[in-house]
Amino acid sequence: MDKDDSEMVMRDLLGVLVRVNRRYLRKHPETPRLYEADISYRRETTVEEFNSIPVILKAGGGDCDDLAPWRVAELIERDHEPARIYITCAETQDGMGEAKRLYHIRLKRADGTIEDPSEVLGMHRPLPDGWMPVDGVADLEAARLASKLWRLRRQGVASAKEKVVELRKRARAGDLEARNLVHILAQIRDAETPRRR
Repeated sequence: MDKDDSEMVMRDLLGVLVRVNRRYLRKHPETPRLYEADISYRRETTVEEFNSIPVILKAGGGDCDDLAPWRVAELIERDHEPARIYITCAETQDGMGEAKRLYHIRLKRADGTIEDPSEVLGMHRPLPDGWMPVDGVADLEAARLASKLWRLRRQGVASAKEKVVELRKRARAGDLEARNLVHILAQIRDAETPRRR
């Protein structure tokens, strides 16, 4: 297939998946929101699959063509926001010099913002299992939670910004758990912010 036909097929498949997910959310209103579910980005290593919400929940994660349709479906169904799938394509070569296309699936919000659920849920910057906290931070689960919260905040998710404000208030009031999370968030921010010379 040429690039235009390939992208049209991809858009059709993802459109069907958004509709399947919308139907699922209507039938199962108890389904957690994508960013509140206990899932992460997982790259597919074998056959490409387009998974719906129940399959992602059972597997504990999915890749970009699984996560973005879930997020679009919940924005449409739960927030009444006309979000849509946003596809980008890179032409590259495999290890044998053969041309291939790499697609990445994100979404475009009603205000034009591009949101990337895969990045929010761990793509490129997953917290490694062997990560050793420093400066007295010993709770790996807290580190994972802070890392997810930071990615959500960077994506502009309002509830994440509100959660960070709430954590800071709790930390100032002496809540040790909140203080721990605020400390980890500061470490992540410092690691990602380029130093000024």
